[in-house]
Amino acid sequence: PEPLDRRDTLGVRTDTVAGKAQFDSRLDIRGMRLEEALHVLQDFFDRALMAGVDSLRIVHGKGNGVLRQAVRRKLKEYPSVKSVRHPEPEFGGDGVTIVEL
Repeated sequence: PEPLDRRDTLGVRTDTVAGKAQFDSRLDIRGMRLEEALHVLQDFFDRALMAGVDSLRIVHGKGNGVLRQAVRRKLKEYPSVKSVRHPEPEFGGDGVTIVEL
């Protein structure tokens, strides 16, 4: 095989940097049905991985905890998740999940 052109590898890096700049690392799934929320979450997470972001903020609301629990279960499917936590109450508490990648 021919050696890679240096411009090709630079283009990939530039695309990742551009993707990170364009990607919104905050997702709000409040009020969604469970099935819809899981679909949106999976798409969001896949785009986050492609953009190379380090941290995600998922707003699911407090309610009866169905969305919060679903988010936790879904995140366990991804080996790139380093930690999952809730912020301090003044920053959303149990209604928000912070994900470190």
